[in-house]
Amino acid sequence: MTRPSADLPYVRAISFGPAGQSAGLTRRDIERLALISTRMRLGAHRQLFRRGGRADYIYNLTEGVIKSFRDTPQGRKRVVGFLFPGDLLGLARKGKYVNTAETLTSVTLFKVPLDQLRAMAQRDSSLAFGLLCNVTHSLREAQRRMLVVSSAYAPGRVAMFLNMLREFHTRNVQRITLPVSIADLADYVDLSTEAVNRAIRELERSGVIARQAGRTIRIMDPRLFDHIAAGGHL
Repeated sequence: MTRPSADLPYVRAISFGPAGQSAGLTRRDIERLALISTRMRLGAHRQLFRRGGRADYIYNLTEGVIKSFRDTPQGRKRVVGFLFPGDLLGLARKGKYVNTAETLTSVTLFKVPLDQLRAMAQRDSSLAFGLLCNVTHSLREAQRRMLVVSSAYAPGRVAMFLNMLREFHTRNVQRITLPVSIADLADYVDLSTEAVNRAIRELERSGVIARQAGRTIRIMDPRLFDHIAAGGHL
C-alpha cells in the first residue's frame, strides 16, 4: 500500500512468508481506522505512555521517531526498540503497557481506542490480519535486539544496529542517517556511550564506515560491513 495523505493513518505493509509476500491494510481499512482515531502531535522528549499504565489505546506513528524502553533497577533505560513512521505501538499484557514510550523528535500520531479497534477487527478478518502482521513485526524486532546484544564484539553490535536501519528505514543503502543519539544507540545495544564511540572509531579506522555531517554514516566497504553485521570480526 502506498502512503496515504498526512490526514490519514499510515501502517506499513509487512513482509512475511518464504516468498516475501507482504500484508498491509487497504485504503478502505485505513479510512475506517481514521474514523475511530484522534490525530495528535507531540514535541521531542515527551512521554507517550508508561510501562504498567492502563492500556486503553494503541498508537500509529506517521511522522518522527519514538523509543520504547524499560527502566532497570540500576537506573538505566534499557531500550527495546525504536519506532518509525508506519509502526504501531502500545503492546500490552493484561491491560497494561509492557514498555514506556518516549518521543525522540517531534511526532505525529493517531491515537486509536482499543475497545473500538477490537470490535472493528472482530467484524473484519482482513483488518485483523493486517494488524496481526504488524504486531508480529514488533515482536520480531524485539528478537532482533536480543541477537544484537548477544554479540560480545562491540563493533559488531554497532554494525548490526546500522544494518537494521539500512534494511528498514533508508533508501540509500550506502548512506545511513542516524535518527537517534549515540546515548540511545548505546542503550539499545547494551554498551556504554564510550564503548559505542570506540566501536565507531574502530570501524572508521578500518575503512568500513565514514562519519559525515548531520549524523550521517557512509558505508565505505559494503562487503566488510555485511561480514561484521552478520557476526564476523575485522
